[in-house]
Amino acid sequence: MWHLEYFGEGDRRPRRVAVDSLPFRVGRCPGLHLVLGLNSVSRTHAEFLDRDGTLWLRDLRSKNGTFVNGRRVQEVPLNDGDIIHFADFEFRLGRRDAGDADPASGADGTLFVHPEPGYRSKPGEKLRVLTPDLEGYVIREPWSYENLSAYVLTGGDAVAGVTFCTLQNALRLRRAIVHETGHVDRIVTENLVPDEILFIQSGDIVKGGRQDRTVRFDTLVQPRTRVETRAYCVERRRWHRRGGEDDRTFSGSDTIVPTAAMRTTIIRGLAQADVWSRIEEEQDRLAETIGSSVRSSQSPSSYQLTAESQKIRDAIGGYLLALGGIAQVECAVGAVLAINGALNRADLYVTAGLFRDLWPKLLEAAAIEACARRPSWEAAAPAQAPTVDAVRSYLELSREGDGWQRQVASDVLSTTIVRGGTTFCETRLLGPRDTWVHHGYVTEWA
Repeated sequence: MWHLEYFGEGDRRPRRVAVDSLPFRVGRCPGLHLVLGLNSVSRTHAEFLDRDGTLWLRDLRSKNGTFVNGRRVQEVPLNDGDIIHFADFEFRLGRRDAGDADPASGADGTLFVHPEPGYRSKPGEKLRVLTPDLEGYVIREPWSYENLSAYVLTGGDAVAGVTFCTLQNALRLRRAIVHETGHVDRIVTENLVPDEILFIQSGDIVKGGRQDRTVRFDTLVQPRTRVETRAYCVERRRWHRRGGEDDRTFSGSDTIVPTAAMRTTIIRGLAQADVWSRIEEEQDRLAETIGSSVRSSQSPSSYQLTAESQKIRDAIGGYLLALGGIAQVECAVGAVLAINGALNRADLYVTAGLFRDLWPKLLEAAAIEACARRPSWEAAAPAQAPTVDAVRSYLELSREGDGWQRQVASDVLSTTIVRGGTTFCETRLLGPRDTWVHHGYVTEWA
C-alpha cells in the first residue's frame, strides 16, 4: 500500500499517512483526504490516481505548483521514493506493509498538516531582542563605487572566549561536512573540530548534493556535533549527481543569496515556489543589464552556477576591488549597504573575525544586486548616499516590534521582527553566555 512520509514539528522520525482511497485529494479545503494548513497551498491542490495499477499524481491547476523530485509537473506516474512537494510541503512517497500503523492519521482518516508554528507575537505585544547599544559603535563615512555604498561599523568584539568558524571556511578546510538528506527542505551539517562553533548564515548557499540549497535560519553548530538545518532549493529540475560532484555531500559555500527579495522570502519562510521565482527574476534582470543570458548550460536554474559565471565575475569586478578592503578596517564588526541611494541591508556580528571572514560573500551578493539595478547614468544623475545619521536611524528601528521567535536548535533562538518593508533577524546563542551572534537587516525595494 502506498503512503506519504513527512516530518512534523520536532520529529526525529517521519510520520506516515496512507494513500489508500483513490482518487486521493490534497489541498487546503476541509474534508479532503490530506489537508495542508498554509495559504500557499490551493484549496484543491492535487490528486493521486490509479491507472492500470500505476499510481499517478495530477496537479489541479494549483497556484504554487506540484513538484516531483524538484520538477514542476501537471500529470506524472510515480515511483517508490519520489520526493513530492505541494507548494512548500514536502513528502516522500513509499510503500508500506499491510497492517502497519499510520501514526499521523486522525480518527476519521483525514490528515491535517500545519506549518511550523514557532512563537508569534500577540496583538499589541512587542518582541525584544538583545540589541547592542549602538552608542558603542562608530559608523564610518561610506565607501562607494558607482551605485553601491558601504558603511563600516567598528566597535570590537562583544563576547570573549568564543571562537567561530564560517561555513565557507569550514568546508574549504574540511572542518565540516554538509550532508545530503534526500529531503529538499533540509540538510545536515557536521562540525568536525573540537574547539570552534560553526556559524551558518541564513541565505548561505551550499553547492552540490542532488540540488543546490540555501539555509533558511542562522544556525550555530557546536564542536563535534551534527545539526539538521531547514533549507530551500536554489536550483530545480535536478535530483541527481551533477558532473563530477558527490551527490551525498555539498562541496562548498562561497555564495549567499544576493537580493533583498530573495533574503526576505527565505527569512519569512515563504513557499519554495517563491524562492524559485525570485531566482528567475534575478537571472532575467542580470541578463538585461549585462546584455546576454547568465544561465549555465549545465543547470540553467542553478543560481550558484549563475554567480560563478565569468560574465557575472566581470560585471562585479569593480565593486569587489573598490570595496573589498573594508574587511581589513580595524575593529570592523559589520556593514550597512545602500544601493541607488536606498538603504538595502545590514549585517552586524558579535566578533570582528566573523565579519572579516563573511565580508567577501556579503559584498559579492550586494554587488550582484547593485549590478542588476545599475541605473543608466546618462538618463539620471547618481543618487546621493544616505547620511550617517540616516544609517543609525535605520539600525535603531528594530529594537522591538511585531514578529515571531523560533528555537532552531537546542541552544539557538531566532527572532524576526518586521517593520514596513524592513525585516530584522537576531540570532542568539542560549546558555551561560546568552549572547546575540548576528543581527541582519534587509529592506525590499518599494
